[in-house]
Amino acid sequence: MQKYILIVLVIALLVALFAVQNALRVDIRFLWWTFPQVSLVMIMLSSFTGGALAAFLLALARQLRSTFQIRELTGLNRQLAAEIERLKSETNE
Repeated sequence: MQKYILIVLVIALLVALFAVQNALRVDIRFLWWTFPQVSLVMIMLSSFTGGALAAFLLALARQLRSTFQIRELTGLNRQLAAEIERLKSETNE
């Protein structure tokens, strides 16, 4: 986990360094929206933040799905263990 955090911090530092070195003002056009004279730093940092947020949400969804599956399988395991114990006690009688 610490290795992952270190990698993320290095990438964030590189993105911030790149953005600061390219502090130009540019016109942004996307579909029918136009944003005149937006700082390239703001575009870079917001893109990076949006990508990091999207990755976090996808990882969170995967973690929640795994947690629910683990709970379901743990309950099934308990039921099957109880069934095994019941069958063992019936065969010993």
